[in-house]
Amino acid sequence: MSIAPVLGYIYLMGCTSAYILGLPWKGSPQCGKIAMSFDKQKRWDSKAYRNFVATLPCANCEIEDDTIVPHHLKHRYAPWSGGASYKASDIFTMPLCYSCHDKLHNGDREVTDWQAEFIFKTLDAATRAGVLGVL
Repeated sequence: MSIAPVLGYIYLMGCTSAYILGLPWKGSPQCGKIAMSFDKQKRWDSKAYRNFVATLPCANCEIEDDTIVPHHLKHRYAPWSGGASYKASDIFTMPLCYSCHDKLHNGDREVTDWQAEFIFKTLDAATRAGVLGVL
């Protein structure tokens, strides 16, 4: 039996050894049908927030130039870092310059290990600037 994801669902194909798993067996009416649904998590998307993050100095080297971009959380922080063609929510962004952004995407632990702290600093700056509010 093979299981294939289809638009957020698990689709049973073949169903040969499914009896062992307690799933429909080959030839049963359920074989080839949708077995269970996994809704895709909705992400928070805010262009205004991303634009604000891009105005901050680089969270890693603190340079202030025009190469700063909002970087979305990556690597070991699943499920908050997205995955499976799913970008992390904008709330999990940090400002990184071109050089530090490149280092992070190439797995440099001097940058990747500090992502959580970078996000905390970014959220703090956004709260202090009145971009985000605390209720």
